[in-house]
Amino acid sequence: MRNPSEEEIKEVVMSMKKNSMPGVDDFNSNFFQHCWQIIKADLVAAVQSFFRGEQLPRGVTSTALALIPKAESPRKWEQYKPINLCTVFNKIMTKVINCRLTKLLPRIISEEQGGFD
Repeated sequence: MRNPSEEEIKEVVMSMKKNSMPGVDDFNSNFFQHCWQIIKADLVAAVQSFFRGEQLPRGVTSTALALIPKAESPRKWEQYKPINLCTVFNKIMTKVINCRLTKLLPRIISEEQGGFD
């Protein structure tokens, strides 16, 4: 898979919801958008290193598990909804892949192969 360009990464960063929940690193997408000019060289280099198959630091792919109560006063595990809070960097890498697959899949999968509508 080819390395994503700076423009491709910028499009992903700028398309993210501004007030997304931060992951374990406490940086939300608003930080990446607001500081783009300052961090772009390092961010692009890091994303491209992922696409070259280089090993990433453990913290980049770490997630925090948060339990959101489904009921007023939850007393059982079933009354919570677990969500994972990924780092924005992790979301950027995932979204680059997602955008590429969204463009590619219609060319290799026919409508007859679709299983869900």
